[in-house]
Amino acid sequence: MANSIASADFSIDNDGFYGREEIYTSEEVITADNVLSVVNEALALHVRNLAQEERLFWYERGIQPILVRRKRRNTYVNNKIVDNTAHEIVSFKKGYFLPESPSYVARVEAAQDKVLALNEYMHRAGMETAIDACVDWFMKVGKGAIYISSNADDDAPLKMFPLDPRKAFVVYSINAGNEPVMGVNAVIRGNQLFVDVYTRESVFRLRGGAQTKITSTLNYPTGMIAQDIIGIEENPLGEIPIVEYRFNADCQAAFEPAIGLLNAKNLLVSNRIDGVEQFIQSLLVLYNADLPEGEDATTLREKGILILKSIGDQKSDINILSEQLNQSQTQMLVDDVKQEILSICAMPVTQYGQTSSSDNQGAVLVRNGWGQVEASAIMTERQFRKSHAYIDRIVVKILAAKGLLELKTTDFELKFVRNEQSNIVSKSQALMNLLAAGLDPTLALAKSGVSNDPAGDYKLSEKWFALKQGNPDAKAEIDNAAAV
Repeated sequence: MANSIASADFSIDNDGFYGREEIYTSEEVITADNVLSVVNEALALHVRNLAQEERLFWYERGIQPILVRRKRRNTYVNNKIVDNTAHEIVSFKKGYFLPESPSYVARVEAAQDKVLALNEYMHRAGMETAIDACVDWFMKVGKGAIYISSNADDDAPLKMFPLDPRKAFVVYSINAGNEPVMGVNAVIRGNQLFVDVYTRESVFRLRGGAQTKITSTLNYPTGMIAQDIIGIEENPLGEIPIVEYRFNADCQAAFEPAIGLLNAKNLLVSNRIDGVEQFIQSLLVLYNADLPEGEDATTLREKGILILKSIGDQKSDINILSEQLNQSQTQMLVDDVKQEILSICAMPVTQYGQTSSSDNQGAVLVRNGWGQVEASAIMTERQFRKSHAYIDRIVVKILAAKGLLELKTTDFELKFVRNEQSNIVSKSQALMNLLAAGLDPTLALAKSGVSNDPAGDYKLSEKWFALKQGNPDAKAEIDNAAAV
């Protein structure tokens, strides 16, 4: 590879956001002989992703193209209003997808106690905080990353924390299966670049150079190159500890598919404010009259009063030149654009002006797009599970090596708690019908949607289920437990 810094141009006015690019390599084994060339090839692609991630990150926080708007006419009225619907989308989707941190549930009854211990270890490792931050990242820029490793403390044998996807990324094999080949964390200090490269066999410490670009609103790297190996260590874990997560298969941010409409909405809102301001600051037109000596338009505007004298038979007059923007039609267009944005981003939509209806809950959910919201959350959940499977594999390996817990990844699964209380009356009725039909309680709990952890909830409620079925021994067990 040429010994020059790969760079990417970036402008806040550029559009063309279609998701982040995955980074691949044809090398199956990373060694001291090829690590620099493979990392530099990856950095060249990462710089492109980083430029878009940087803009999306600040876009969600309110730094949007409308702020650099320029008008060719009437430049004295130039409102730049950010109606930050991107933040609204991210906040809603994160709250809906992750109302509570996910936890592990047992897939087999024999593993119940071990899975409870696993949840405690993951809590001490900081899984809730790591997942929360990771979800926040991939909602905003399309990707997130988590680092996991062993910890010397047996009370907290694991440690997990989120990584900034603008710094951390994973390189995958170009071969079938696209298995991870290495995890990279690149940090810039001044114009120096420090890179940690994790493979299954080794950890490489690299040093190099970086270029940054400073604009009126952003400061971001435009090029990176690794030049020297400053350290090599054995990887005792035998796994790549950096794991990437995605919002969807295209690695897009939650609001990215509608970014063009978001920009258009900002422009519409700004133009509406311009229209109001231009009406208030309408031009005065003088007929058959001159301004008094020593007066001009500026002093007239400051004094706010004008005395005119007629010239001969020509009567002096003054009029206001104004044409007010039709606010009703403009509001219809703004509402239409907002509805399209919400629809494209799988957000619930509302009918403006409608505050209530006689429809039942199911009809409201279908009409207002909550079905699309849930479908989108399920797709994100599938992407999350796919990535988190690597975390599960590492966790099981660490706990077994420390002699703390013997588990297989087939013994448990990650469970998201979402909509457990939604439409609970209908779900309860379905549960009773399924139990009456003779289905196993665990299966009935799962199919009715009452529980997100059917096996665990049934184990906790087993005695009460037995009592419901008329088992006299169950009542004695329940009474004894209550007395204790």
